[in-house]
Amino acid sequence: MMEVKIKPNSPFNFNLMCRIVDNKFNGKEIYENAIDGKNLYLVLNQDDNIIPLMIYSNGIIEKPVLYVRFWKKISERNVKQCIKIIEQMFDTNLNLRLFYKFVESDRILNNIVKRLYGLRSPSTPTLFEAFIRAFIEQQMPLMVSNKIANRVIKNFGGSIEIGGVRYYAFPTAEQLVGADEERLRNCGLNRRKVQYIKNFSNLILIGEIDLDKISEWNTDRIIHELIKIKGIGKWTAEYVMIRGMHKYAVTPADDLFLRKVISHYYFSKNKISGDKSREICEKWGEWRGLASFYLIMDYFIRNRE
Repeated sequence: MMEVKIKPNSPFNFNLMCRIVDNKFNGKEIYENAIDGKNLYLVLNQDDNIIPLMIYSNGIIEKPVLYVRFWKKISERNVKQCIKIIEQMFDTNLNLRLFYKFVESDRILNNIVKRLYGLRSPSTPTLFEAFIRAFIEQQMPLMVSNKIANRVIKNFGGSIEIGGVRYYAFPTAEQLVGADEERLRNCGLNRRKVQYIKNFSNLILIGEIDLDKISEWNTDRIIHELIKIKGIGKWTAEYVMIRGMHKYAVTPADDLFLRKVISHYYFSKNKISGDKSREICEKWGEWRGLASFYLIMDYFIRNRE
């Protein structure tokens, strides 16, 4: 069994990040990720090699240390790839103190960051997955969309069994292109979303979309180019920039749930328009994506308790 150490920039609150993971480890199956106490299980797919691993922390928020434990022997190249993905997922190089300094003048956000001190906004392991999850989540509650995503992972992603546990990886573009449409719909997807997912996956396979290049564009160009693709509007483009690229200068301010959260904290729960939501978000400048994340996570955590 191999372990690799990662030292993120502080502050880094790994235990709090585990609390916001929806999937709980049931001892039998893991659909890409799950938590078991303070351990995070993750399933990655590198070069068609399904790699299950566990991440845990042995440090403190101001001196964070993460350990990545691999459950099977893999090549040094695959180890480096996995560590790079994990560092990208957790945004380990981000200087959170710059964000905290920025929101000091916002009384509400300043109180929230004190409660969620050290929390990072985790991304998907791949940008491709961010797009697929965005299609699934369009106009759908997060808890429902997560269950649908788990069904898609179980039915179409590759898997491996180790120690009596079945580990499922997120499907590749090739797997989704070849997926039976009726089986996709049985996962809980409507016909329109199935078409979006299969069309986007096919564009990746034939090389019409280069995800590496997209990440290098500025936000205006990303939105301009992505909305040309079937099934992608401004909400999806903004979602993908935050969830898959850590581009915090944008946020899907028209999102109904985000509007609900903003109204809860800033307008005494009175219903607000998309324009009013954007007006609030724009005050957060280059940090609007991370500010929105903190609001949503604080709302979720406080309503769970």
